[in-house]
Amino acid sequence: MSDMDDFFLNDDDLAKDNELNKIDLAKIRLLETISRTANETIQNIRFNEEKDAFDNIDLITNYLAALHRLAETDVEDLGISDEEMDHVIKEAETLTTELTFRNIDTVFPDDNDGKSGPGKDIDTSDASGTDW
Repeated sequence: MSDMDDFFLNDDDLAKDNELNKIDLAKIRLLETISRTANETIQNIRFNEEKDAFDNIDLITNYLAALHRLAETDVEDLGISDEEMDHVIKEAETLTTELTFRNIDTVFPDDNDGKSGPGKDIDTSDASGTDW
């Protein structure tokens, strides 16, 4: 009986072999975005919205480039760390996130917060509204 037990894998081993890593999850999210954008593009074409259709096709092209970069990152073969996976995912998210005034600070965080720069050294304690 013990020889037969060695033949079968337990469920925990199977689950571990099929577990998705961060890169796989990022690829799935990106493919869902591509699918949604493709559906929007189909509607744009149906309603003769050529500019919107072209813009969406341009977005899909960028999404595919980011997906290709993620696909090149083979986690098992390269043995990359979690930090390196996070960096690759962050790059893909930056390339594929649509910029708006509302999300620009989260997509491109300001690394110089708290440091001096244009407008940072102005004394705002005077409420007169003039800085000269």
